[in-house]
Formats: sequence, C-alpha cells, structure tokens
Amino acid sequence: MNASSYARAATLILIGFCLISQAKTPVLPPGEVIRLTFEAANAGRYEEAEKHLSAVALKQIHGLVARLAGGHIKLWDGWTKNRTITQIEVLKEETGKGGVTVYYRFHFKDGTSKEDDDSLVLEDGEWKILP
Repeated sequence: MNASSYARAATLILIGFCLISQAKTPVLPPGEVIRLTFEAANAGRYEEAEKHLSAVALKQIHGLVARLAGGHIKLWDGWTKNRTITQIEVLKEETGKGGVTVYYRFHFKDGTSKEDDDSLVLEDGEWKILP
C-alpha cells in the first residue's frame, strides 16, 4: 500500500467514526415509556417520571389540575395507589392517527389490579404521554 491508499483508508475510518458518533439513540417503545414512567413515580422519582410526559401533560400536571388535586405529587400517588405498584404489565399497543395508545395493567401490594390506557405522541423524537 502506498501513502495515498493509507490516507484514503484513514479518511474512511474517520468518516465512519463521525457517522457512528452522530447516530441517535433508538426511541424507546411506547410500552416501555409507560413502564419506566410509572416505575419512577412508584419509587417517588417524580422528576424522572415527568421526563416522559408531553409538554401539554406537564403543563396540566403542574397547573390548575394539580392544584385542585393537592399538588402534582398527590396526582402521582393517586395513579400509583400511594406507590404500591408491584408489577406493570403492558397489554398491547395500538397505532392510530398521530400516535399510539398503550393498554396496561397495574398490580398492587393489596392484591388488586387496575387496567388503564394512555395515548402517546412523538415529541422531539421521543414518545411522550398525553394528558
């Protein structure tokens, strides 16, 4: 190999590293977003849970809705039955116009369970929960 071949090979390697370093982390699936959100809230990590909320949901959870409920922590504690979730089951995901609906079931320490669903939309390249 001559010097120009080495230069070309080095350039190609450098371009490859640049492309790899700029590759975006894959988007979490909507069901995983639901699971992570409520696991964080169930552990009292409310700021972490709120990273998965849409801008509209964040505005509501810190606005009048939360004040009427006694604060945003009261909202989270209500959803998690005072942080007693033992298991979160994602039942199914349905893709619709503009987003995805995730159906899930919570299991609680007292032996009860509750099924619910949330809609999510892509916001800044990530799935976010709508109010």
